[in-house]
Amino acid sequence: MGTGTATGVVGTAVKLQFTAFDVDGITLLTGQLDGDFTKELLLEDAVSAVTLTVTEVTGSPGAYVAEFTPDAVGRWYVRTGSEVDEVYAGYVEVGLATSQPINLMLEEIWRILGLDPGAPLCVSKTRQEAGDIVLVQTEVGLKIIVQRQP
Repeated sequence: MGTGTATGVVGTAVKLQFTAFDVDGITLLTGQLDGDFTKELLLEDAVSAVTLTVTEVTGSPGAYVAEFTPDAVGRWYVRTGSEVDEVYAGYVEVGLATSQPINLMLEEIWRILGLDPGAPLCVSKTRQEAGDIVLVQTEVGLKIIVQRQP
C-alpha cells in the first residue's frame, strides 16, 4: 500500500500516484476504472463533498492517480482501495497560493478563526514594499499581521 504526506494549494488539482497489485501482491492490478475503487476524502476528520477520482496512468499498467481539487485550507486525508486491498492512504496539507488575491486570503483566515467574514474590518498596509498587512476585526478587537515571504 502506498502512503505519504503531500502538499497542495486551494483550487489546484492534487494528484497522488500509487501502484495497485492483485491478490498475490506481485501481479499489477490493471484495467481498473474509477468505480472499481473505494474512496474516502476527509478534511480535518470530516467527510468532504469534493470529488475524488481514480484513473489508471496511460502507458503504465497498474499505476493509478487519485485526484481531487481541494476547496479549503487544511489537512486532507485520502484513502483508496481496490477489490483486493487498500492501495493508498495519506495526508495532503493544503494552503493558499501566495499569488491568490488578498481578499481570498483574508476570507480564509476569518474562516479558520471561526469569525464572520462579513464583519466590519479595517485593512491598513504598514510596509507595502514588504507586503506586510495589519488586519483589525473591529467587533472583537482582533489584530492579525500577515507577511508574505520574499
